[in-house]
Amino acid sequence: MNETLKAIEKHLRIEFEMDDDDVREMEELFIESMTELSETATNQLKTSNTNGLSDTGHAIKGAAANVGALVIAKIGKELETASKAEDIAKCAEHTAKFAELVSALT
Repeated sequence: MNETLKAIEKHLRIEFEMDDDDVREMEELFIESMTELSETATNQLKTSNTNGLSDTGHAIKGAAANVGALVIAKIGKELETASKAEDIAKCAEHTAKFAELVSALT
């Protein structure tokens, strides 16, 4: 199991007292959500949509923090910050790193 999934499992068990089935369901939903957000960010990057990237970074940050995936939450925050500064190069860097982290979840 990858480190992010371990952190999610630990967080969900401690903070929400979830059992095995609930943890698995939340992990599946999280992976699905992050996969969709990764695709969204990639498409927004192709069109230099910094407003959209800011919103997507914010969504990544919030969803990841809620389940204890702090490494992914940090990337979301960095994407949000870079997009607000209209720094497309940094947006590309953070989007690629996010896609890599999401890929490692599956």
